[in-house]
Amino acid sequence: MTSVIHPSFAQGDESVEDLYGFYQKFISDIRPVKCQMYPSCAKYSMQSFRTKGVIMGFLDTTDRLMRCGHEHDFYTVRLIDGEPKLLDIIDPRDSVYAEKTIRQFSSNSRISKTTDPIKLLVHLIDQELYREAILEYHRIKLDHPEYAHQDLLELNYYKALFALGEYERIIFHYDHTLAPELKGNPQILIKTSESWFKLKNYNEAIKLLSQMEIATESDQKYALSGLVYTHWDKYEQAREVYSLTSDTYIYSAYIQKNLALVNQLERLKNKSPTLAGLLSVIPGAGYLYTGHTTTAATSFILTGLLGYGTYTSFKNSNYGIGVLTGLFSTAFYIGNISGGAKSAKRYNESEKNKLKKKLMYQYQ
Repeated sequence: MTSVIHPSFAQGDESVEDLYGFYQKFISDIRPVKCQMYPSCAKYSMQSFRTKGVIMGFLDTTDRLMRCGHEHDFYTVRLIDGEPKLLDIIDPRDSVYAEKTIRQFSSNSRISKTTDPIKLLVHLIDQELYREAILEYHRIKLDHPEYAHQDLLELNYYKALFALGEYERIIFHYDHTLAPELKGNPQILIKTSESWFKLKNYNEAIKLLSQMEIATESDQKYALSGLVYTHWDKYEQAREVYSLTSDTYIYSAYIQKNLALVNQLERLKNKSPTLAGLLSVIPGAGYLYTGHTTTAATSFILTGLLGYGTYTSFKNSNYGIGVLTGLFSTAFYIGNISGGAKSAKRYNESEKNKLKKKLMYQYQ
């Protein structure tokens, strides 16, 4: 999915982009504290202006400014460029995959000839030397063509890629490179499905799992299917596939804990975005309803100060300043309403994610 450039922004409204450039050049780098959010407030604002236009851009910007750095529990934390950041993406892109250039990894391990080349590959994976294992995989493909279509070779290659988070490469390899006779291998199917799951494309994960017909891996299939359905918020299907696992499944204790979590997820009481928006008629009340207390206080104070500034400016016949502060006051007020509604959705997702993080699954 590609981002759509909103016509009102693209057809010459360059003032916002100029302001962004000024901020990045003269302000951003000299601030004593870097933005805790990802993307930064400036980039978030620009993305909104580009994809939604000027009006929604202003509203999203005001909402973000009121939320910046607050209520960490409502955001996913990721390590980005060595720093923990609160993820708050304006326009999440669909999970897509494309073949990436294979990086040139340096290996401190001495690659030696063995009677079974795959033994060294497995050993490197056991030692968590995943990059070296990928190099060894390609060496085997070149030096030992007789092993080129062995399922064990391909499965361990997928394990090394998976450990490095290279889920898209696994999917691309499965779709375009893997020998057709290996695509029905249950372990390879599961590893590829796990990759789709990691990319949050639950439909493709389930579709691939449905191709498994080998009973020997059925428990693993049902365990993964239950995990996918639960993250997909399809709790009835999750319970159904979890119930298909056998009592002798080595991770049956995981299944029972997951079933309990599925029931908790189904009973969760969500906050209403509509009610949050209506409450936001009083600045900050919508945020307060959804537990964003610091943001609620920020919204109330900022909107109140800007409103008061507008009132006193007009009262003192300072119409120029009055119009300017009035525009900002209106933007912050409407942004507080739309932001309050969004905060309800954020609260609901946060509560669900807290339980989903407790789900147990043993990756192959």
